[in-house]
Amino acid sequence: MAREYRGSRTPGPQLRGERYTRRVKLELAVVSVVGAFVWIFALIGVFSVASTVASGGAESARSDRLLLSPVSEAAGADIATLPRFPDASRREYQSEVYGDLVITEIEYVTGSDEETVRSFYREAAVRGGWTITDVTLDRGEWVYSLRSGDRRGIIEIEPQADLIEIDIELSEPSSRRGLVTDR
Repeated sequence: MAREYRGSRTPGPQLRGERYTRRVKLELAVVSVVGAFVWIFALIGVFSVASTVASGGAESARSDRLLLSPVSEAAGADIATLPRFPDASRREYQSEVYGDLVITEIEYVTGSDEETVRSFYREAAVRGGWTITDVTLDRGEWVYSLRSGDRRGIIEIEPQADLIEIDIELSEPSSRRGLVTDR
């Protein structure tokens, strides 16, 4: 006779997995919507600052880029084995625990040129003990897939207006958190 679970009894592993999957998808959707609003407000700020700089006149291209950088640094930590690009500002930070995994997402922006940023992260990944498993270019965005033992990482480098956006995503067991303190 098959046993049927009702009420407060524990659901089977498949049902728990489906709930977990729905929860993760919902959380990712919420993060995406919030990120879209942040990006829209950032673009509005970029366009207003860019028009001010253009009408102001004599600043150099480098100082234009610095003016377009975010004013405040987002709270969070850097990843020890995938360091922050030297003049980059951290615009977003999120770290969540999902079961025995920690998923960390960090977004930086910099006024440096794209090739310098790409070169920095190729070298930093190797120095940090990562293996670059794949490199793709899709609509102007460079994507580096990384692996280091049981850790996985993605670095996305994309030009945005006069800035370069750097997105780093790291997945690692919660027992091996590779973050360093805020700088």
